[in-house]
Parts: sequence; structure tokens; C-alpha cells
Amino acid sequence: PKLAWVAVSDNPFMASASAAAGASRPQLQVISDLHFSEQDQVLGQGAGGITRKVKWNGKDVAVKEYGGAMTSDGLPETERRLACAAATLQCSALVQVFGETKQHGALVMEYLDGFVPLAGPPSMESCSRDVCEIDHVNSILMTTEQAELLVVRLLEALTKLHSAGIAHGDFYGHNILLDASEPSNVRLTDLGAAFFYDLNSEYAPYIQLAEIRAFTIMATEVYTQWVVNKNEQESNLLKELIAHLEEKIAAATSAPVIVNFESILIWVKQKQLKSMASNFRVD
Repeated sequence: PKLAWVAVSDNPFMASASAAAGASRPQLQVISDLHFSEQDQVLGQGAGGITRKVKWNGKDVAVKEYGGAMTSDGLPETERRLACAAATLQCSALVQVFGETKQHGALVMEYLDGFVPLAGPPSMESCSRDVCEIDHVNSILMTTEQAELLVVRLLEALTKLHSAGIAHGDFYGHNILLDASEPSNVRLTDLGAAFFYDLNSEYAPYIQLAEIRAFTIMATEVYTQWVVNKNEQESNLLKELIAHLEEKIAAATSAPVIVNFESILIWVKQKQLKSMASNFRVD
């Protein structure tokens, strides 16, 4: 299998963590001068609600109206609260939220013009794998440097989420959107399967471990598909990162070794600093 995820959103045993997070939910700006209707262009429609393209203050924004019924991912209201919490983390790789409408409390988010998914959605034949067809790979012009930056920015996004007790729950290529003109400008989207969890609980390390494995799969795909196959190049950073991740995952699954996103991000930053220092070394 080439996907990894934890599907526990809105399960009863998660209720206390979700309630605690809800009690400290950040307050968003209420946008009273934005109105939308069923006539507005639909950008996407999933189990949790409908996202439309709406004009506000002279610019295009994405407005997501959430449903009320339980879905296969969980409760749409939980997704809405998660999106509000994620909006406060100040991370460029997470979708910017401007506020919520007075009408139905829909979220007003940045409109990602010209963004494309890193991979296609799984089908019934490929349900455990990302779909990364060669035509799609060739359509995305990504340099090795951009590939490295993309992976690091996604690592920063996951680190920010998990530091706030949020698991994405559905981290794979189709939920990663790239700016077609600058692929390292990336957004991690779709919090439909995300959930709050207690960072101090016994199960917390295993939540992170599952998403670290998902991140490892994604980093391997980017390295293999774009750096090695398409660009016919190497990336010491990505190659060493993948090896480091695989080593940590193997150790954690065979013994109670703690591995988390923060320690991985620190390891990457140290590698980058060493590389920068070597470039400025004077003989």
C-alpha cells in the first residue's frame, strides 16, 4: 500500500479532545458584506459541504458552506472548527481563512487560482495508492530545488498542525495543491477527515507515527517522480530525509521509540544550515 491514514474523526473516544479544542476555538472575523447563492460557481463538493467561488471586495474568494449530517469522514462542524484552528497557525502551506459569513457561518478562504493537485484521486482499482500518471507528472514543471522546498513546506505544515493537537487524517497527493507556475508554492487542503487529539495521551505518538509514514510516502513520490525520473537528477536532502524517516519509522514500530514531526523538522533545518555553511566555506 502507498497511502497511510488514521480514520477516527468524531469517534466517541475522541469526544473529550474535540470538546476541549472547541472550548478554545479561535474567533474569526464575521464578514457581513459577503453574500453567496446557489448560482455562484461550484469549485468543489464533498461529504462535508459545498465550496463556491464568490466575489468579495473586488477579489475572488472560496466560500465553503458546511452541511450538518454525519458523513463518512465525521461531522462537518468538526471540519469547520478545525479549519478555524488551522487558520491561526500562520503557515504559508495551509489555506488562508479570512473569516466567516454572517449568512450560515460559511468560511471565507483564499481562492487558489492556477493550483493543481500533486496527484489524482484513488479509484476503486487503486484505492490504496496515489494516482500519479506520467502525463500529469510531465504537466508539472518542477525543478529539484522546488521539489525540496515543496517537501519542506509540507513538513512545516504538518509540524504546525500536530503541535496544535491536530491530525490531518488524509495526507496524500490529491489533497496537496501546487501553483502550476511555481510548484513550491503549495497548500495542504481538505480537513474533512482531520481531528483534534490530546498531545499528552498514550495514543498521541501513534497518531503522529501514522502521519509521518504518510509524509514519507509523499516525499518518496516527489523525489522519485520529479527529481529522479523526470529531471534525471539527485537531491541529497530528499534522499537523506527519506532514509532518515524510514529508519525512524522502523525503530518506532519495533520498540517504544518516540518520533514526532518537530524532531524531523529540526533534523531538516540542521541539514539545510550545514549545506549553506559549506557553500560559504573559504579555503
